[in-house]
Amino acid sequence: MKKSNIMWGLFFILCAVLIVLNAFDLFSPLSLWTVLLTIFLVVILINSLIKINFFGIFMSIAVLGILYDDILHIEKLTPFPILIIGVFLSIGFEMLFSGIKIKNKIVIPTEINENENDENIYLDVKFNGCTKYIYSKNLKTITCRSKFSGVKVFFENADIMGNSADMILDFWFGGLEIYVPKNWNVVDNTDTLCCGLHESGVKEQNFTKTLILNGKTRFSGIEIKYI
Repeated sequence: MKKSNIMWGLFFILCAVLIVLNAFDLFSPLSLWTVLLTIFLVVILINSLIKINFFGIFMSIAVLGILYDDILHIEKLTPFPILIIGVFLSIGFEMLFSGIKIKNKIVIPTEINENENDENIYLDVKFNGCTKYIYSKNLKTITCRSKFSGVKVFFENADIMGNSADMILDFWFGGLEIYVPKNWNVVDNTDTLCCGLHESGVKEQNFTKTLILNGKTRFSGIEIKYI
């Protein structure tokens, strides 16, 4: 049995117990929902610490700060400033320590490879890290849904059907690194809120293919790397 399953199983059992206790007014002055949300965020924080998921770590701390800003006397930092701080810290730590070692073991995110014949690719990641290698030679669309996660997608061995392909994003509180061939062009048409986009590497002026970013990103960072 996975440790994460045990952790979440205990969380839901505890939620049931707390609902019973709430019937006897044992949570004053805190509301039941504040207590449940606190436990939920602590579980995410512990799970993220185990997996070295910086986005889960910093964003769970940020939301806890919003919940208890009056007790901590940090009202000036809530709600949006502390969320933005959490995003920036997450992106910074992800970029600096993506290959961190613990006890001589390298923490390696989930790796997902695609078949060469796949035209439409779907990726869904929550509270985790993921590395995806695209080998499709007939790529049309790739849909990426992510919450509180760090995602890396490599297109260096892929080819686009026609002149362009769509990358549809539904990205919340995370970091996305996109590795594309230097003869590709990337167009960003996403609907963003408190997000940043950065390009690195040298791309060719006479590009042959175009990857179009669509969808929405919230409190996230996107890095496009031409290789």
